[in-house]
Amino acid sequence: MSHDINKSIGGRISFLRKEVFHMTQAEFSSVLGIGQGYLSQIETGARGLSSDGINNISEKLCIDKDLLYPDKVSDEAISEYFMLNNNLSDELITNMLSKVKSFCDSMNYSLTTADTEFISRLMQLSETERNSFYKSLSILSNLWD
Repeated sequence: MSHDINKSIGGRISFLRKEVFHMTQAEFSSVLGIGQGYLSQIETGARGLSSDGINNISEKLCIDKDLLYPDKVSDEAISEYFMLNNNLSDELITNMLSKVKSFCDSMNYSLTTADTEFISRLMQLSETERNSFYKSLSILSNLWD
């Protein structure tokens, strides 16, 4: 792909990560199963994606691959779509939970049903709701110290 196309698709991936999924590069790259450095290069257009790479990302995010092409769907249309469809799909939440479970397994920690339900509900909150939750959690944490 040309550099302009790489930059365009990379910008869209960055938009999705920040504005739709509200994730850091570390979180997003984990969901996608790629390194954070590689994700950074994709987002800046320094590295391109093959059609297999685009298909892989759309499958991992449970979205139509056309959403990765800014010339096919506008940022505003994507934001509106995700707001109307209540943020994240069940498939994406399941995929993300799978990544969390793998991480926990590597740390010899078993997720309980309550843990899984908590993570699932947390992922469904809007960015504002999550930030409020994190602030509350921080305040509680300081009270316990």
